[in-house]
Parts: sequence; C-alpha cells; structure tokens
Amino acid sequence: MSTRLPSRPGLPRRSALPGGRKPSEQPALGKLEAKPLHDQFGLAWVWAEKLGERARSWISLAYEELGFNKDKPPSGQGSYGSSGTIPEFVFLGGLLSRGLRYGEDYEFQSEALGGRRFPGGAVLDFLVYRNGLSVGVRIESVFHASDFIFAGAAKVRQDEGQRIRLLSGGAVNRVVGVNRQSDGYPLEGNNNALADNDLNRVLDVV
Repeated sequence: MSTRLPSRPGLPRRSALPGGRKPSEQPALGKLEAKPLHDQFGLAWVWAEKLGERARSWISLAYEELGFNKDKPPSGQGSYGSSGTIPEFVFLGGLLSRGLRYGEDYEFQSEALGGRRFPGGAVLDFLVYRNGLSVGVRIESVFHASDFIFAGAAKVRQDEGQRIRLLSGGAVNRVVGVNRQSDGYPLEGNNNALADNDLNRVLDVV
C-alpha cells in the first residue's frame, strides 16, 4: 500500500498593480528624443545655439553667400573667416536678406583715411551705400565696452576719436554702431526685435 505525501503549499500570489501589470513587469521606457545636430537653417547647434532665430537665419545667408561650412563658426573658416566675427557675419546676412549686393550696395572691411597704412586711418567693418549716403558701420562687442578689462574707457575714447575723424574727413556721411552693449549685443544674442532694429538703423538713414 503506497503512502501519498502531502502536497507542498503554494506561495501566495502577489496582486497585480493598477492597470493589470504584475509587480515583476517593468513599464516600457519612452524613446528619448535626441536634439538634432543642426537647426532649421543647417547651422550646427554646437556653436550656434546661443544665437536667436533672426541671427541664425542671417548668418546662414552669409555662409551660403561665402561658401562657408555651416558646421563651423567663422573662426574655423580659414583666412577669410578669421578676419570676421559672428556678429559681423550676422550683419552681413542681414544686408543680404534685404537684397543688398557686395561692391554695389556695401563693402566689407573697407579702408578709410588710408586704412591701417597711415596714422589716424581706419578699417570700417562695413561701408553701406544708402539713399545717396555712405554709412560707416561699426560692429561693437564686449571688446568695445567701457568696462572691458584690457582697454575699457581708453578704447571707447579711441573709437569716438575715429568716428570724428571719419566724419570730419568726409570719408562717410554717417557712423552707426550696432550690436551695442546697451542693447545686450543683439547680433550675437537672441532678441529678434533688437537685431532687426540694428539693421534698420543703418538702412533707414535719410
């Protein structure tokens, strides 16, 4: 006669979590959306991410005009790029966005009063011809600010003296500073309205 052993009691069942999931089941993780490497204008975010939409659209136009590589900032574009800064190329793109043409409507790095070859000479960031007038454009930056540690007030006085010489010598009819510290450097920031205003102050001369 065989003896039947008692069956081993089963472990208690764990109740399902809300939604019908069992405790051992892990919720599926959503796919992380990777930030695109380039913006809508083809510029690499790695160097252009601090620029506003207007500034990026303008500098993209300048890059296309000059055949620049949009993966790199101006300083990485060889000898021509090294002679200009981000706000300078943003302003160049702004001129292009209004249909201005190089050599007819504007010049870049234009010499005045003898340029660097003579004492008192100057190199204008841009010389824009508008409404029968010649407008010298100075692209300002932190290096032109009165509180810049390496030049400061001395640089401000030098720039003002140059402005007076340009006007009194007949080299230009107007001198306009853009990307000013007082405006928060809009050509290298993210304020579209102030970037537009910088361009308009040059082009709306009478």
